[in-house]
Amino acid sequence: MAKRRCFTAEIDPLYCEISIRRLEYYRATGLTGWQNGHAFETDPELKSAAQQGAEVGVERASSPLCSSQRLQ
Repeated sequence: MAKRRCFTAEIDPLYCEISIRRLEYYRATGLTGWQNGHAFETDPELKSAAQQGAEVGVERASSPLCSSQRLQ
């Protein structure tokens, strides 16, 4: 992989959780993605939340930049 930096933002906690898990998976295995798998296959709570469209427990950043750019 190229040595690049990326700064992203996501407002849906479910997508934040997926991004975090992909990064953790990459760091542990060196592989990108789940290679025909699903991010929440082994976590019943998150799998259920994903199927129901519910929010998961991901904390939002509380920096001045984020708080001043909140959507109304």
